[in-house]
Amino acid sequence: MPGDADPYLIESAAKVLDVLDLFRRTGGPLTLGDVSAKLCLPKSTVFRLLYTLEKKGCLHRIPDTYFYAMKTRPQIGMATASPWITFAAEITRGLRSAASRCGVDVLIATNEIDGMRTLNNVDELLAAKVDVLIEINQEARLGGIISERCRKAGIPLIAVAFPMPGATNFGVDVLRAGLDGGRALAGEVIARWQGEIDLVLLLNVPDAGYIQRARLMGMLQGLRESIPVPGDRIHALTARRESNEGRQAIVPVLSRFRGRRVVVLATNDTQALSAVAAVAHFDRDREVLILSHGGVAPARQELRRKGSSLWGTIAHFPESFGDRVVPAALQILAGQKVPSNNVLRHAVLTQKNVLQHYPAALTN
Repeated sequence: MPGDADPYLIESAAKVLDVLDLFRRTGGPLTLGDVSAKLCLPKSTVFRLLYTLEKKGCLHRIPDTYFYAMKTRPQIGMATASPWITFAAEITRGLRSAASRCGVDVLIATNEIDGMRTLNNVDELLAAKVDVLIEINQEARLGGIISERCRKAGIPLIAVAFPMPGATNFGVDVLRAGLDGGRALAGEVIARWQGEIDLVLLLNVPDAGYIQRARLMGMLQGLRESIPVPGDRIHALTARRESNEGRQAIVPVLSRFRGRRVVVLATNDTQALSAVAAVAHFDRDREVLILSHGGVAPARQELRRKGSSLWGTIAHFPESFGDRVVPAALQILAGQKVPSNNVLRHAVLTQKNVLQHYPAALTN
């Protein structure tokens, strides 16, 4: 019959949804009196509804006022290098996973290692009014610009893997990590080649910044602490990581060089794997040991391959960065102090110990 109450309607639940819908439509904040007037409900009823919604975390009372507002999830903006750069992709996946566990939304933009696009992404994320900006920026020249734009917008900046001025920085101490890797490799050279090296190839990216250079400097210094490799046996190459340039650059060098004991120090795993491909071009008339930085899944898989020339990779554990970065972002938003420089762990992975750090099921 018209006017009869709906026997299936739970009126108290309907009132709760009406209150939430009111806050969504108006955008809030609203007082108890506002809600009472707009929904034509007694103030005593509205008080109980608002109290319940506050207790359940749907609303919060603005301190020192009579206003209520909807509780919103923090939103992180993340500008990452590129999905095809495995190191950056593993950092991104780890951050998204950590954000999900912490109840944080993430907006992601990819820079594609393009300066203009990097700055455009910063502008777009700041315009979206994210609560925190997380940046993976390999171009040192852009660090100050990004930092200044965040400062003007009043948005905290977190730099991951590549530090930036004015940011809260998270990353491995790459110089120390390189030293550890070079020292470990020196032990292998002494055991396998009685400490003799005919050639050291340094494989870096074009226009490398401090971080890339420090990775190589650390490895070379650690190696030379035990093995005094003369300067004329050290050869530097550059190659873009996204291309086949690494293999193309190494093959001619190995073709011209008749020595059998070659060490390749690569600034990242992608280039190390291109060196592996270059070595495979030759018969077993050369002995090559390759060491790199990153510890990403393809490199860990290569370490498990019998006979690989990849001797080791210095793992930065990029998949676990989010476990430190996201909680720090929430601390910053809560007004808590976070150190400006936060050093993350590293470990030298080799063919002998990779399964200790990464069980077989997680290595691929």
